[in-house]
Formats: sequence, C-alpha cells, structure tokens
Amino acid sequence: MREIAALVIHHAAALTTLDEIDKWHRARGWRGVGYHYVVEPDGRLRLGRREDEAGAHARGRNHDTIGICVAVDARDGIPSAAWDQLVSLTRDLMRRHGLTVDEVIPHFAVGATECPGFPIEDLHEAIAPKAVS
Repeated sequence: MREIAALVIHHAAALTTLDEIDKWHRARGWRGVGYHYVVEPDGRLRLGRREDEAGAHARGRNHDTIGICVAVDARDGIPSAAWDQLVSLTRDLMRRHGLTVDEVIPHFAVGATECPGFPIEDLHEAIAPKAVS
C-alpha cells in the first residue's frame, strides 16, 4: 500500500460527472480519470483510481496523495448533498490514513491553479474534531 501524506481537494470547474472527467483526462493522453474519488453534484461518490495507485491530479505529489474532486464549479457553490459527501469522505480517509486537518490541502498548494474554487478553511472547519465541553 502507498504511504499517503495528504488529501488534495479539487473541483471540476464545471457541473459534470466522473464519466465526463474520465473522457477529459483520456483526451489528455492519461489512462483514465486522475482522481481517486469524484463526488458528483447529487452527492453520489464514484471511485476513480484505486487508492493503491498513484493518481494524476497533483504534479509532483501524485505518489503520496489521494485526489478528491467535487464535480461542480465550486466558485458557484457546492450542492449540500455533494458537500455532505465530501465532508464524510474526507473524514473517513483522514481516519484510515492517520491524517490531520492540515494534511487536507487545496490543489493550489501543489500547483499553479485556483482549484478547488472554494476556501479550504470551510472544509477544514467542517472536518475538524469538535471539542467536548
């Protein structure tokens, strides 16, 4: 199994599906969708690459990251079903791979892009462990 150091959060910059993203990535000469997980607008979670395979989503960091893409243009907002699935998936992956909130990073942290199109702090706040009072 690959050693996972971070989760990289993306958006598709368009309202779309895993199947369409797969076509886009194949047109670039890749062997298929480069993300490990795609959250579709209706909240459906779709598997892209297997976790034990390197992705094609974060140049220079594909070897030690898992790529998650929300299949919307997040600059226009994320539907609540997709947001809830993103939060749930992120928490699960953090738990399974022993990651902290700081290891959930935006695509722009590893590439020249504005992706994921929403403030990563919003996701950090949603996934952070809540203090018990």
